[in-house]
Amino acid sequence: MARHPIRILIGDDHPIVCDALCTLLANAEQFTVVATARSFPEVVAVARRLPADVVILDLEGMEGSPLAVIQRLQRDVPALKVIVFSSTIDLAPDLLEAGAAGYVAKEELSSVLVAAITAVVAGQTFRSPFVEEYLERSRRETSLTPKEQLALKLLAQGLTTLEIAEYMHIEPRSAQNYITSLLRKTGCAQRLQLVDWYRRKYDPSS
Repeated sequence: MARHPIRILIGDDHPIVCDALCTLLANAEQFTVVATARSFPEVVAVARRLPADVVILDLEGMEGSPLAVIQRLQRDVPALKVIVFSSTIDLAPDLLEAGAAGYVAKEELSSVLVAAITAVVAGQTFRSPFVEEYLERSRRETSLTPKEQLALKLLAQGLTTLEIAEYMHIEPRSAQNYITSLLRKTGCAQRLQLVDWYRRKYDPSS
């Protein structure tokens, strides 16, 4: 059974977001914020030093690969539950597979984040309504593997082969193999066509 209050580490590079989360959680007596961190390296350093039950983890502007930091936390602080709290939900399949216990979109109600904290401390996996809807839509719409989907998302964001490899924590040759497979599966002849295919299929508003 989890100890009370539940100890929370906040990892977010925006001071306003950190302050808002601290205020939100301070209003619930079952939670206590033990620290805040502004980058992935700082999150890891603080998690090693201060006991915490949950880390609420932003993705953007955090200096590094979210896949790598979740894997690092799984190895170095295995008892710590990771809840991804981000406006970027298209990484949900990969980060949940990597070990995140929860995933909540920032656009959702604060009560959803509170429910996520309670659920993961109880040993459950939590996917917010926005994230669950995205995961279900992805399962219906694509036959690509999770790694191919991630490589495609990163390619559409403008990353090079080397940058994709670094982000995914793989060799450049493996990243190129994913891109080659994507070209074959989609029938595209070049990367620009592949990016256009991705945007038509997954982001028609762009």
